[in-house]
Amino acid sequence: KRDVLQAVKTQSTAAPVVVTTAADMVEKARIPLTGMRGAIAKSVAQATTEAAPTSAFFEVDVTKLLAARKTMLDREEQLGVRVSMAALILRALALACQDVPIANATIAKDAVTVWENVNVAIAVALPGKDEYDSGIAMPVLKNAEAKTVLQITREMKELTLRARNGELAAADMSDHTIMMSSTAGFNNPGAWGISAPVLKLPAIMAFQPGSTLKKPVVIDGQMVVRDILPCGLTFDHR
Repeated sequence: KRDVLQAVKTQSTAAPVVVTTAADMVEKARIPLTGMRGAIAKSVAQATTEAAPTSAFFEVDVTKLLAARKTMLDREEQLGVRVSMAALILRALALACQDVPIANATIAKDAVTVWENVNVAIAVALPGKDEYDSGIAMPVLKNAEAKTVLQITREMKELTLRARNGELAAADMSDHTIMMSSTAGFNNPGAWGISAPVLKLPAIMAFQPGSTLKKPVVIDGQMVVRDILPCGLTFDHR
């Protein structure tokens, strides 16, 4: 009885519900789904309706990789280029595709084609005139399996610059076999720095490295601090 009376009392003193109608809505911005934004929207929708996307998340110990990069940065003047972490990761991705060939494949109609060439589509953010005008381009770094870290670094920088200057040709964005999009630029630590990457069909896999962070890890029974890279992976479950 006491609970029922309390509930009635609470309902009688509750604030009235405010109903919002269409006439009360104030439009802040209207963003046309045309041009590049329309193409992105179509591609994202296609990846979720035509494929069977499945995602996984994992961590990679990149302590040795960062040490190797430091050695290269110390020789930057001699090498003639500043080696990026993204280039090292892309090179590792290309080597992984050679160890696991099915990761470097495309699917069309009733067949999966596994490729010798590792052609990596790279997500490049394109700043716009305002917060609603940004976009993304996907230039393809081709034959990554046959290129050195220095070659990959130079080509990634060139493709990024051309993408942001609007100088990419159709051939620069075709024939990809796998995709890589990094969230390291967001500077979000840990699990918040990764998400499930969206497939770019017809490739069956998309890889997304995040930002490295230091974490305690047990190695040979000892607690040590290592550099850990959180990663997201989406693949077509077909």
